[in-house]
Amino acid sequence: MARKKKEELVAANTNDVAATDTPVTPVEIPSIYSWEWTDFVFSKLREEELIDKVPTQAGLLRIFEEVMSAYYKTPVVIRNLSSLVVQSPNVDNNNHAVVQSTIIYTEMGTCLDRTVTEVADCYSGNTAIPFSLHAVATASTLALGRALRKALRLRQGVHTKEELMPASPAQMSMTRQLESSMTKPIDQGQLAVITSISKRLGIDPNKLVGPDSEYPDFTSLEGLDFNTAATVVQLVNQYQQDAKPIPERLIA
Repeated sequence: MARKKKEELVAANTNDVAATDTPVTPVEIPSIYSWEWTDFVFSKLREEELIDKVPTQAGLLRIFEEVMSAYYKTPVVIRNLSSLVVQSPNVDNNNHAVVQSTIIYTEMGTCLDRTVTEVADCYSGNTAIPFSLHAVATASTLALGRALRKALRLRQGVHTKEELMPASPAQMSMTRQLESSMTKPIDQGQLAVITSISKRLGIDPNKLVGPDSEYPDFTSLEGLDFNTAATVVQLVNQYQQDAKPIPERLIA
């Protein structure tokens, strides 16, 4: 009986060794210059990172070290990701932002540093709402996506999902109207309403703005933009209708 159990144990161990010794077919890494290389990179992306066969910037960043390490047959580590605002958006340049992104990565086997830089721009003429309203952040995302595409050497014609967000004519018109209202100064009608209601309620209108107010970025009513002035009009109307208590600091 003991001998039978011993034979069964030996047989089981032999089967385990046989299963362990089964050769594993290595994954063939295509040349980084080949058409198949892009397909290999895409195969590493998750479903939510490859939308309609278009990669996201976040997806490419996540797999970058993995696929480059597989190709170079040595660990590849991203040393630095940086962004430089080349042009800040303002009224004079139609809120047009330009950002440069740089990737520095190292092949650990050779200690060789590689640097890739790309530039992207964002404004209402080439990007849809709401992304065009955050021009610097959007341009930074676009530039990094382009830098990743270049570093990964994806085949020509491949773009990141973020780069394929062009603004339609309707969106461009809407964005320009919104940007216009944000840069348009307070009009005399708004100023008159704010001043009139404030005096009626015993409020010092000049205290509605400033460091201790709800509008700390403005030092005077005359410095308000059209949109912000509209919210101040709404605020004094709430005071007038007793929908909101008047802070003591506003009393003249």
